[in-house]
Amino acid sequence: PAVYHGRVYFGADDNGIYAIEDGERRWRFKTENTVRVHPTVTDTVVWTVDNSGLLYGIDPADGTGARLTPETAPNNAPRAISFSDDRLLVTDSQQTLAYTIA
Repeated sequence: PAVYHGRVYFGADDNGIYAIEDGERRWRFKTENTVRVHPTVTDTVVWTVDNSGLLYGIDPADGTGARLTPETAPNNAPRAISFSDDRLLVTDSQQTLAYTIA
């Protein structure tokens, strides 16, 4: 999971991303597929990727968000996601893809 400002964010096999704070579920965001990659969190967005390579940007405050369709998706199930210098990095078993976030 990812922990940010006292809130825990994690993906699940039920096609969802969850936010937990003080032992209570704050929100659940539905994804298209299973999410096994730990999300990465900034002040304004929880970023995650599901097993098919679909990207999601979610508001950490209320769980609203959107699916982003990248031009190039990972070849295999993603293993990691991170955010650095306005780039979202998604790694699978063969490559790391960088997506510029505007």
